[in-house]
Amino acid sequence: RPRPRAEAAGRLRPRAPARPPPPGAARGGGGGAGAPVFTGGRAPPAAAGGATEIPATLDDRPPNVPILAPAGPVLAERGLRRGHIRVDVLPKHLIEAVTATEDRRFYHHFGIDPIGLGRAIVQNLRTDRMQGGSTITQQLIKNVLLEPEERTEESLNRKLKEAVLALELSRSYSKDQILEWYVNEVNFGNLSYGIGTAARTYFNKSVQELTLPEAAFLAGLPQRPAYYDPFRNFEAAKGRQEQVLDLMAMHGFITVEAAEQAK
Repeated sequence: RPRPRAEAAGRLRPRAPARPPPPGAARGGGGGAGAPVFTGGRAPPAAAGGATEIPATLDDRPPNVPILAPAGPVLAERGLRRGHIRVDVLPKHLIEAVTATEDRRFYHHFGIDPIGLGRAIVQNLRTDRMQGGSTITQQLIKNVLLEPEERTEESLNRKLKEAVLALELSRSYSKDQILEWYVNEVNFGNLSYGIGTAARTYFNKSVQELTLPEAAFLAGLPQRPAYYDPFRNFEAAKGRQEQVLDLMAMHGFITVEAAEQAK
């Protein structure tokens, strides 16, 4: 696969051979009756509450297995890359890039964004097509709780179901716990699930080493990971990175000057 052109976003390196997940990867959640229980991957500790089980996701996906040539180079990979990064080691500019792009009021609402949800309902009533309005919490619900066939369903019923479950999740988990689970679950393309795996796939470095341009680059991929694949469509991925930087400046996370320097 040809190396994409490296510009201000930082040089994208060829993907290193993927490592299988460590044996005995942690599973399970916790909490009392009523608390949502995460299973699969490393779940955030549950708060006291009720019990809505969220089925296993990451650990039920096929592990990544590299297929090597006799001389050692990776010829192909089977399965998904995955890993888990704690929210307390994420760089501040990475958290800001994700929230500015996906849910700028994430730390100020209760799991749903009434303004965004109302806009989406009006759009649905006008066109019979549900668009927008999903918070980070709702996206997490869609990725780990809804059945696969429901995730692509464009309907008011699905949006309301996401909203109800998002309210329950927000009542039982902190914002940082929800954000941690989201960034470790989301698809960044090229078999890479989770921000830690994406940092290795596209920049061959740890999450803690990501610069502002690189953080913005990664934050823009989950919306359309196949289309924004930098190995196949670098111009689109670079344009998306610049959109993320503009959003960060628009919402006050960085200055306009910092956004321009990072492009």
